[in-house]
Amino acid sequence: MKILIFAPCLFIVFLGLTSCFSNSTSGYTVNEVLPKSTFEKLGIQKGDRIISYDGESVNSVGDSMELYDKLKNHKVKLILIERNGEKQTIAVP
Repeated sequence: MKILIFAPCLFIVFLGLTSCFSNSTSGYTVNEVLPKSTFEKLGIQKGDRIISYDGESVNSVGDSMELYDKLKNHKVKLILIERNGEKQTIAVP
C-alpha cells in the first residue's frame, strides 16, 4: 500500500484503487481504478464516491483500510456508492 498526501486530499493506493479523502464530504472519491483489480470487477468507476459498506460508514483512512481488508477476505456483501449524484448499491459476489 502507498499513501500519498497532496493538499487538500489524502490519496491511498491499495487493491487497484487510487482514492481521495476530503474534509468536505463523507466517503471518499475514486480517482483511478486499475485494470483487473477487485474494484474494476465490482464495477467501481473513476469519480464514484464510496460512502459505506454493509451499513458501515467510510469516513477515514482507517475505515477504508478495514473495507479493503474485509473485501480481500470476502466479508463484504454491499457497497454504497454515489455516481453522478445518485446513490447506488453494489452487491459483492
